[in-house]
Amino acid sequence: MEVLHTPKEKAQELFSDYRAFLSIPGAPLGDKKDSIAKQLAKHTVSEMHIALDSVDWMQVQNLDREHAFWNEVEMEIDKIPA
Repeated sequence: MEVLHTPKEKAQELFSDYRAFLSIPGAPLGDKKDSIAKQLAKHTVSEMHIALDSVDWMQVQNLDREHAFWNEVEMEIDKIPA
């Protein structure tokens, strides 16, 4: 399996992505953007741990179901009014 990112690179990518989302013009976050971005990145990692812990690695055929679940989660996020 090819590693696409080092852990440090992935951490920085998550942080930067959330910080960019929080940098909406006129957003009243000020100096809190970095702290919030870090909390969101850590929450993402926590959710990934939970997802990975739920995979029964002895039954890899279920991995397709896991992917389908996360695809549905993404579609549900898209439906949330923003």
